[in-house]
Amino acid sequence: MEKSSIIIDKWEVPTQIESIENCNSFEVEAGTNGCHGGDSGHGCRTYLRISDIASSDVRFESSDNKKTLEVFLGGDSELQTFIEALEFAAQTLREMQYGKKDVRTRAQRTFAMYLRDIVELYRDTKSLRGMSEISKKYAVSSITRDQFYQMELHKAEGDVSTDHDFCNAAYDYVLGKTEVMPIYGE
Repeated sequence: MEKSSIIIDKWEVPTQIESIENCNSFEVEAGTNGCHGGDSGHGCRTYLRISDIASSDVRFESSDNKKTLEVFLGGDSELQTFIEALEFAAQTLREMQYGKKDVRTRAQRTFAMYLRDIVELYRDTKSLRGMSEISKKYAVSSITRDQFYQMELHKAEGDVSTDHDFCNAAYDYVLGKTEVMPIYGE
């Protein structure tokens, strides 16, 4: 991974560049200067560039036909919704890449993303400080710290949101639809 920056509307935006290689190759550059407390006028800028490096069957609309997609955003909300949109797109593509159809309701998918973020919080900090903010972000019924450990989410590896059976069971448990607490990995 390479670190870089770009100037957008006089604001410096730190970015990271990564080559994603398979049979084809993309170069992805993404970054933000973070939230600045308001709309575009406050200074938050977000950037995404995806370029074809080799052998990609990809079509991008651009005036100079460089096979490059660039996204420029202004504002805190735009940054937050863009992240959520990319997470949704990534999750959808992960689930669809092998023909797996996601039949969960929107509420179940949202709860699964909430669980994923709590597990990532724990992995990154070895703490659950910030759980309530994640619950507010997704507007879901939260699990308690005790439930987090009882469900053995502290041992979870990978993206828990793709384990539909576990996430749906946790969803039903938190909503009181069942008294059976699911255990991750069982």
